[in-house]
Amino acid sequence: MVETMKEGMGIDEKEFLHADIITSDRVELLGYNDSVALDKFRSFFKRRERFLVVEIIGKLVRMSSFLVDFSDKNIQFLKTEKISLDHSKSGAPLTELKALGKIFGKLSRYRVILSLGSKLATTIHSSVTLMRDKPKEPIDDSDLDNRIAQGIWKLFDRERGRAAAKMEVHDLEVMLTDIRVKRVKLDGHRVVNPVGFKAKTVEINFSQTFSTRRFIEDIRRFIPASHICLMAEGGTMASDMLARGGASHFIFAALSDIDSDLFFSSGSGVGWIRTVPWGRKSLLLALEEAFAVSEEVAEKILGLYLIRQASPAVLRRIERLLSDACTPFAESLREAISEYEANEIYLFSFFSLPELMFLVPVVKRLLKERVRVLPVGEEFLNDQLGFAISSVPRGSATLLHAVSGILEFYFLPHDDKMNRIAKRHARWLIS
Repeated sequence: MVETMKEGMGIDEKEFLHADIITSDRVELLGYNDSVALDKFRSFFKRRERFLVVEIIGKLVRMSSFLVDFSDKNIQFLKTEKISLDHSKSGAPLTELKALGKIFGKLSRYRVILSLGSKLATTIHSSVTLMRDKPKEPIDDSDLDNRIAQGIWKLFDRERGRAAAKMEVHDLEVMLTDIRVKRVKLDGHRVVNPVGFKAKTVEINFSQTFSTRRFIEDIRRFIPASHICLMAEGGTMASDMLARGGASHFIFAALSDIDSDLFFSSGSGVGWIRTVPWGRKSLLLALEEAFAVSEEVAEKILGLYLIRQASPAVLRRIERLLSDACTPFAESLREAISEYEANEIYLFSFFSLPELMFLVPVVKRLLKERVRVLPVGEEFLNDQLGFAISSVPRGSATLLHAVSGILEFYFLPHDDKMNRIAKRHARWLIS
């Protein structure tokens, strides 16, 4: 039956398996002529893709695999493995990546997404506004081409130095790894295709990612460039996910063991603010010093506090110690709120959820600001973005950071006309 249909339509197998071309008139060739049959026929050819998200964040190296059906907005978790680094490198941790890679098999089976820490990548979503010399003339293909080229160069010149300083490398060691046109506005009004419109100003919102030459050279010894569908800064991808879900003018804080990265979203702009030398170890250190115990014992004390298994007097003492330990973090958040006029703070933690839930009321109390402090949970993906995550084991809320990479791939433009132009103009800048 399938062979007969393919021959009758004159299409090859790869084209035939793409669900978008299965139309009602072609299905009727097989005797199906109602919408229910058409839906069933489409579902038979539904394609689910395997994604491998590789996270290198601080001292964490983690790989997570997912089976994704974008048509149904379903993300099925398959497996995750991680390794903690004992040292820091400016390049890719190849030994650890190879060890984890053996668990997941051939990389050619996956679309690979690299979600990187702030020392390894800088992803910026920002706009460039360009004035047109002849605003009364309609924009043609040549004019659009020139505007995108001008925007790329302006953004590259403006951001490369900042990216180099952030990643602590020389300007010449910074490479552009990705650039995309997110949207275009003419005289403040968003348009899908600017060609044919008249305008005084053209505002182009780009997403661009910088990384270091050494890291790129190292990572490609493990993952060929053809297998990487997206490489970006993890915190910026998570912030963009929140912005697409309706959050606005917020601070996103990604907490890890040693330090925490702060990001902002303010409408058209998304990017990194600073790294705060505060993390889970700060809480444990406060308990170690107060009770003169080892880190292992401090872990147990924190665990007992979280489940309220101690006398009221001891619980109150521990709470005072932890609140004091959170003060430097809260001060950093207060500065960011003032600087970016944020009205919401989203907390995401690479450590366990109960500790994050403890932090929410503590940070609220210490900030003394009229802002909402919210944890980033699975409910946000479902309620605001319409995506469901299935088969995720309990206690794996930290996988939401990996999922944000898949959603960024889904939402960012790929092969439309404007992005083909952008790729062409940036081809010698992109490593």
